[in-house]
Amino acid sequence: LEGLDADARRVICAAAVLGRRFDWALLGRVTSLPDAAVVAALRRGVGVQLVVASKDSFRFRHALTHEAVLAGLLPPERAQLAGQALAAVEAVHPGLPGAWCVLAAELAEEAGDAARAGALLLEAGRRDLAVGALASAEHTLTRARTLISADDPVLGTPADEALIEVFGLSGQVDRAIETGRTLLARLGPGASPDRAGSLHRGIARAAIAGARWAEAAASVAIARVAPGADPAEVDACAAQVMIGQGNLAEADELARSALAAA
Repeated sequence: LEGLDADARRVICAAAVLGRRFDWALLGRVTSLPDAAVVAALRRGVGVQLVVASKDSFRFRHALTHEAVLAGLLPPERAQLAGQALAAVEAVHPGLPGAWCVLAAELAEEAGDAARAGALLLEAGRRDLAVGALASAEHTLTRARTLISADDPVLGTPADEALIEVFGLSGQVDRAIETGRTLLARLGPGASPDRAGSLHRGIARAAIAGARWAEAAASVAIARVAPGADPAEVDACAAQVMIGQGNLAEADELARSALAAA
C-alpha cells in the first residue's frame, strides 16, 4: 500500500471503507476523483495483489488484507471516508434497496451518526420481518436498539414494537410479552390509545403463540376498545383464544365476524 501513489492509496482506502467486496462506481464520489483515475488506481491495486477484479465488482484479495488497510487509517480519516461513502451510496441507490440499507447503516455508525445508523437498521429489520426472515430481523433490530437512545420515542418505540412481533412469530413468547409490557410501562399513561392498543395486540398474538390464553384474552379485551382498532384483527385474535379455551361456537362466530370485517 505504501508503494502506491497518493491517489491510488486514497482509492484503495475508500474501497476498504465500503467493505471487502465493493462497487467501484461509488469510488469517484467518495474520493472526488474522475472515473479514469479510479480505474487506474484499481489497476495498480490489482497489480500489487491488494484487490481482485471479478465480472461485475471488485473485492480485496483476503479478509486480512481488507482489515489491514482499514487499520492503517486514523479514526478521523475513517469517519470522514465513511461519511462520504454514505452520501455516495444514498445518491446512487435512492431508497437503499436490499443490502444497501445495511451497508448505509454501517457507514453511518462508522461516521459517528448513531441515530442515523439506528434508523437505517430499523428499516432493514422491518424489511426482513416483512418477508419472514425472522433470524435476520431479530439480529438487525437488536443492533438497531443498541444504537437508538433508550428515551427516543421516534425510533425506540417502533424498534421495540418490531422486536415484539419478531419474538412472537419466532416462538419467543416470554421475550415478546416482557418487551411489550416494558414498553407499555415506559410509555406510561401518556401513551396514545392507538399505540397502546397496537402493543396489546402484539402481546395477545405472542400469548396465543404460547398458548397462554388468559393473558391473551386480557390483552385482546384492552385492544378491542382502543381507538383505531382493526375489528378484523381483534376478532381473529379473539377467535384463536376461544379455540384455545375450547369454546368452538364462540370461536366460529368471532372468525366469521373477522372475515366479514376484513
